[in-house]
Amino acid sequence: MASEFITSSARREGFITGLLRERYERECSAFHKLGWDSNNFVYRVQLVPVPIEGTPAKLIDKLLPPQQQQAGTTALPSSANEVVARVSNVEAILNEDVRVENEVAAMCLVRNALGSLDMMLVPDVFAWGRPTSETPGWIIQEFKAGIQLDKAFGNMDPETRQNMQKQIARVFKLIQDCPLPASIYNLTAILDFDLSHIASPAEEYFYSLTNLGSMLGGSFDDNPDEILLRKCLLEGFDKVDNTSGGGEGGEINWIAARITDHEFIRAGVLRPSEIKGCGELANLKWFLESLSPPYFYMPRWVQGHKQEFIDKKKQAIRSTIEKYLDHWGF
Repeated sequence: MASEFITSSARREGFITGLLRERYERECSAFHKLGWDSNNFVYRVQLVPVPIEGTPAKLIDKLLPPQQQQAGTTALPSSANEVVARVSNVEAILNEDVRVENEVAAMCLVRNALGSLDMMLVPDVFAWGRPTSETPGWIIQEFKAGIQLDKAFGNMDPETRQNMQKQIARVFKLIQDCPLPASIYNLTAILDFDLSHIASPAEEYFYSLTNLGSMLGGSFDDNPDEILLRKCLLEGFDKVDNTSGGGEGGEINWIAARITDHEFIRAGVLRPSEIKGCGELANLKWFLESLSPPYFYMPRWVQGHKQEFIDKKKQAIRSTIEKYLDHWGF
């Protein structure tokens, strides 16, 4: 059963080993977990090098089994000695019937959108599979070395940080300008492909950009800094007195927020202040989020908190819902 993959790391590693052996006749030498188990179980997998000593490189691929090409994939190079394997967590409350295809498709779109960059930021996908009654969905993709940005961002010197924000602004602008079929009108997400979807230009500001100070909250957030940030994002940092926001020490990095806004302007990124009705869209987003918070349906979240905490959380959510209903005249 696919549910066995949730509790057993050995089961997942055996599954990945079988995939690589069956599809590529490649053996795994080591597994290293990446991140923490949430929507996916992610592994950096080291492969045993192709044991064809003295064989010219151009002949190696001919000696390996032919690879079946799937939509959105590229062939696994014979020189590859490590890959990333993503195994879907069926408890993530996502649509398991389409989530793998959706992620691969989003990676294709963004890969095309970022084609003008000097270095491709989107990993190649080598193979993917839909879930079955016995196994979860999965993706085998390219490993790209680097440091997780949200962990390194706060420790960067100001010049390096601003250069990073400039790069992010350029990437974001390229994604906003990504050409899509006429029936759909914009793409969200920078590199978080598991939750990528087609949406209005406003929605990126509801899902990510938190570390950059560009997350747009609702009108009734309990944190006054979040309310001030909302005002800055909707009216423009240059038109709102945000000096009370301080610097880097609080929940919001105001220095990063101001620099991000500056770099977004320079890159021509469409910002919340330029999107008609963005404030009310944010209110609808966070109102709907309050109506049915997803973490209440996650066994790992419920089991990790005492009932007293959960009850207080529900009371706070009820209060927020009532404020929104009053705001709309109900």
